[in-house]
Amino acid sequence: MGKSAVLFLWCVLGVTGPLSAQSNLVPPPMPAAQAEIYARVTSRVLAPCCWSQPVQIHQSVAAEKVRAEVLAFIRQGYDDREIFDSLAAEYGESILGEPRGMRGTVAYMTPFVILGLSLAGLWIALLRISRRGLQLSFYDEGPLPDLPDEL
Repeated sequence: MGKSAVLFLWCVLGVTGPLSAQSNLVPPPMPAAQAEIYARVTSRVLAPCCWSQPVQIHQSVAAEKVRAEVLAFIRQGYDDREIFDSLAAEYGESILGEPRGMRGTVAYMTPFVILGLSLAGLWIALLRISRRGLQLSFYDEGPLPDLPDEL
């Protein structure tokens, strides 16, 4: 069975299994700066079993494993970027909740580019209509010719 199938199975078993009385979502006590990094990283990293929720709130064995890894990285003194890089190297770029690099730039800029092009097209169409004047008729040849009565 492949790694992704095992992670998916862990996710399904973790989500459908009973929740323990003591929640594993609460991190152990740590300094405020480390707690802030932990909250920021776990809210942006997806659970590697189903890629649907951040590990901060996801209940599965795979999410627990990622939370433990994040905690270990923080205790070793890693910053956000180093933790994201380490997790992306282990699980792939899909674990990150948002794309990085050029893919991220394209993903964020595409809606604005489409909006700008649409507004430019609308502006050009309105300018053309206002310069020509609004014409309700398609033909400027005068009145329609008389038709014979024998139709």
